Parts: sequence; structure tokens; C-alpha cells
Amino acid sequence: MIQRGGSQQSQNGRNQGRKRTNAGVPFLTVEKLTFDKQAAKILAAQVRPDNFRQGQTSVVVKILLRSNTFLWTLREGNPNLDILCDAMGEDESQWNGREIFLFVEEDDFDGKKWIRSEVASTVGRSKK
Repeated sequence: MIQRGGSQQSQNGRNQGRKRTNAGVPFLTVEKLTFDKQAAKILAAQVRPDNFRQGQTSVVVKILLRSNTFLWTLREGNPNLDILCDAMGEDESQWNGREIFLFVEEDDFDGKKWIRSEVASTVGRSKK
């Protein structure tokens, strides 16, 4: 089950420019995305111990994007983790097969680029 909250320091995109892989599957980076929303399918998701923060967990999501498979790590405090949990629940095993949209957002202040997401079933719906 997913733990939420934690620090706000983690925002996927921190390792811009580095080529990271895990057993041959590349990690998703901002360079793989554009400012336009792109459909991706969640193939699997797992909660794992965070390699960089002792005592915390992260969610590793295996996605299919433009016929390529990527791993996307979401640490506690990442806004994308909250978006996915709010829309699909905190049991990551229930995310398999779901469609999401991924895109890049640029910070107006410092120009940093971040991966952002929306869950397909919530796109275009207004919050009440």
C-alpha cells in the first residue's frame, strides 16, 4: 500500500540529462516527453524501499509510452503520486492497465522542467 505525504523535495525530473536504467528498462525523464499531453499505459506498479531515503518508500511505475517501456519512480511528496492516488486509489496493484497522460511543465520562476500527469478518466472533469 502506498504511503503519501513526506517532503516536497522530490519532484521527478531532478536527474535531467542523466541516462538511468534498471535491468535494461530506462527510467522516464523529462527529455522523453513534450509540453503536449501524451497517452501512456500503466503496465505495473510496485511499492519499493526508497534507495535514497532510508525508511521511506517509493512507487515504481512501469509504463508504455509510444511503444517504449519506461520505469517512473514516484517518491513521497511528489505531486504526481498524489494525482495518481487520488484518481486510482492507494493500492498500486489496481493501477495496472490504466491510461494516464504525461507531459512536461516548466517552472516560470527558475525554468526547471518537471514531469506532470493526469489520469485519463479524470481529464476534462471538473472537481466538486
